[in-house]
Amino acid sequence: MGLWQKRWQEVVEYRNAYILAASASLGSIFYGWDVGLIGGVLAIKSFQEYFGLDKMSAADRANLSGNIVSVLQAGCFFGALSTGYLSSRFGRKPSLIASGWIYIIGSALQSIAGLGSSMVVGLRVLYFSRFLGGFGVGMVSALVPYYVSECTPKSIRGRCTGMVQLANNVGIMLSYWVNYSAAKDIPYGEMQWRIPFIMQLVPGVLFVLAMLFQPESPRWLVEHERYGEAVVVLGLTTGKAPDDVTVVETLEEIKRDFVGQDKLSIMQQVRRMGESRPIALRSFIAPLVAFFQQWNGTNAINYYSPQIFESLGIKGTNAALFATGVYGIVKVISVGTTLAIAVEGWGRKMCLLVGAIGQGLMMLWIGGFTAVHPDGGVVPASYVSIVAVYLYAVFFCIGWGPVPWVVASEVAPNHLRPAILSITVGVNWLFSFTISKITPIMLNTIKFGTFLIFGFCCMVMAIWTYVCLPETSGVALEDIKYLFEEDVIVRALQDAPGGKIFLRGRRVPPIEELKRRHEEQMVGPERPEEVGGRVSSDTGSGKVPMVAGSINISLYLTAALLVMPLWFPETATPIMPGTVINATKGVKKDDIIIAFMGPTGSGKSFFIDLLTGQPELRAGHSLASVTTGIEAVRMPIPTIPGRDIVLVDTPGFDDTTRSDMEILTMISDWLKNTYKQDVKLSGLIYLHRITDNRMAGSPHKNLRMFGELCGDLMMTQVVLVTTMWGKVAQDIGLAREKELKAQFWKNLIDRGSEVDRLESDTFKGAWSVVNKVVERRLKKDASEIVLLQEELVDNGINLNETAAGKALYTDLQKRLAEQREAMASLLAQVQKSDDQHLIRQLRKEHERIEKEFKKTFEESKQLKLPSLKKIAAIFPGGKKTKAKPVKITGS
Repeated sequence: MGLWQKRWQEVVEYRNAYILAASASLGSIFYGWDVGLIGGVLAIKSFQEYFGLDKMSAADRANLSGNIVSVLQAGCFFGALSTGYLSSRFGRKPSLIASGWIYIIGSALQSIAGLGSSMVVGLRVLYFSRFLGGFGVGMVSALVPYYVSECTPKSIRGRCTGMVQLANNVGIMLSYWVNYSAAKDIPYGEMQWRIPFIMQLVPGVLFVLAMLFQPESPRWLVEHERYGEAVVVLGLTTGKAPDDVTVVETLEEIKRDFVGQDKLSIMQQVRRMGESRPIALRSFIAPLVAFFQQWNGTNAINYYSPQIFESLGIKGTNAALFATGVYGIVKVISVGTTLAIAVEGWGRKMCLLVGAIGQGLMMLWIGGFTAVHPDGGVVPASYVSIVAVYLYAVFFCIGWGPVPWVVASEVAPNHLRPAILSITVGVNWLFSFTISKITPIMLNTIKFGTFLIFGFCCMVMAIWTYVCLPETSGVALEDIKYLFEEDVIVRALQDAPGGKIFLRGRRVPPIEELKRRHEEQMVGPERPEEVGGRVSSDTGSGKVPMVAGSINISLYLTAALLVMPLWFPETATPIMPGTVINATKGVKKDDIIIAFMGPTGSGKSFFIDLLTGQPELRAGHSLASVTTGIEAVRMPIPTIPGRDIVLVDTPGFDDTTRSDMEILTMISDWLKNTYKQDVKLSGLIYLHRITDNRMAGSPHKNLRMFGELCGDLMMTQVVLVTTMWGKVAQDIGLAREKELKAQFWKNLIDRGSEVDRLESDTFKGAWSVVNKVVERRLKKDASEIVLLQEELVDNGINLNETAAGKALYTDLQKRLAEQREAMASLLAQVQKSDDQHLIRQLRKEHERIEKEFKKTFEESKQLKLPSLKKIAAIFPGGKKTKAKPVKITGS
């Protein structure tokens, strides 16, 4: 089957999705029309005469032209920022229709500017109407990309979203030819420039009419719990029945991104952009590509192409407008071809890379030509330069025309998409405003330097694309997050042509593997609250004006763009392979030994596997235990050749395979035996899941046991680490961490324990925690010992006489009492009930608890102190320990 035949079958299969994309893209036609129109109108002599531009100096004319052009961008900037609130509150479709009406009103006012008034008043009306029309254009430019990306299947999403740029170029092309026709065929006078303004009403009206028949975004419907409507829309756009298995699966994937969470306000979305490193990266890339799209120089040519062609030797208004019209046709054909073949076939990364290099070379040629031939005379090289302008258009349409909108709409997290894309388009229009304002001034002053600046920017864009941008083609919106979870630069180079030669064999896991791990991590009761980084709305939101707050954020992001190479993802860090050793016999006196403790499922094994470069090899990172005994791994210190550290993995209490008594015996035997060999711990790392929404049950018991067996003197060697920050919203995580410090960890911190976080599941994240212990140990030999070691070895007492043993005995007695009460309650219900089925169920539950009771009782017997020991404990005497157990507060 040929390529075009395959494409046609795809169009037939997804016809509803393509119709939806085409309808929405009509908004981009008037967006492009308004952009391309003004440059030609400014070149029409009758317009210059009407508003007095022909009587101004070159500098004043350049300044006024910049004002007329850039006031549209000012309106676009504020229109784009407004869409976050409007689309979240009222929906994508109503907001799109509203943007069309605002554009229509603004265009109508532009067409009557100056009628019945002075030139000064007419110019003011023109400014206001262009600002108002720009507000509508800004709204549609922000809304259309993510409306289309949310509605279309992933297999054609890039092509459909790219239709936005195709429509934009169609609008620009049509405006060029309308300008040319008006200048050539309409008699000299007001109507010569008013007709182009009137004509721009047509795409606005068509857009509003087309959108009336299109559905709401299924992701917005799911967010508002309108699941029945959402599944109908998904079926419509995929060409399948609503009850088709693939449609239902897609709906469930979207629901998993939103279920259990209240809708976020725009300011809450803005705050969540920094909730984790992957989210921050995704939030940053969208406005960055919008920034780059403006600094490649395309709008300089869109707005001022007649003047540029004139500077290259094409003389006369009509000739320059004709050349500009051809430029518009070249762009439309190029974008259409790119969308049909390259955007899905080549992928986003290759398109952007080829586009940036090609644009950069063309701009550098034009700049060089203009420098050598500043007078604008016609020489053979002039024709090459004109071809270079057209080739520039081709390369722009291959990459930085359609693809940035595809990338921006894809990388933005579902729950933050309205805010991120509002800021993205705001950044786009902010710099479109800047370019439109400074371009005529630059062309008038530094001339060829204008093109050299844009050429250099294109080369920077090519480097960034190659090194920093992963390929997103063919990845579902709900799965994009996995591209940014581990070593983004490694993945970006892995996806780049020839990039693997820089990696020296290093690779990142495929998305399927990361997805599997993520699903394993989602075991546990906290899952609904944490999905997607969204949280309940009652976690606090300051009443900050949306526009002002968004402007500030966009300005901060703009500043960040300038230092992007310093901020962007970490470079590869060498992972040091580990060797499993015997935890007792395999350690030496001068080893740096770090023990990991904490509840079952807090990530101890996973933490160690990150350090050794074997993530998930032993640990599923779930809430089930994978540690069956005391396990130790020896690995070299990355920063000190020839020196090793030993990482010791201990099981948590409430382990799924062993009793608490077995766990305590196991830990005590290991501590006792290593201490007898004169081997001391260099540090203890205690892990706690930040996803635990309360300190109770297993987390609280493990912390109590930790304080009892370590003792106060060892606390200076302890680091208290919270894990799983990527699974919780930042403000909730910070609130829980604050509670831990103020209550449950307070006594430990007061005695010298440090607090840290494992914020990213990478070697670098894990090593930053461990390195603190290593550096401290290198400065000072291990001197303190664990309280349990002192009790068992130095004082020679039995395990049941230690602080940890007594604490566990108390816990077991409490558990026995609870189990007795539960059994008595069940028996009482059996006696009262006449329902035989219920009685059988109650008896079955009674048998289960009775079995647990016997097991607990046996554990308790092993820890029970003999009567003589109890009597002896009443009277002072015996050898005192230097260390004292640390009691946990806040229970």
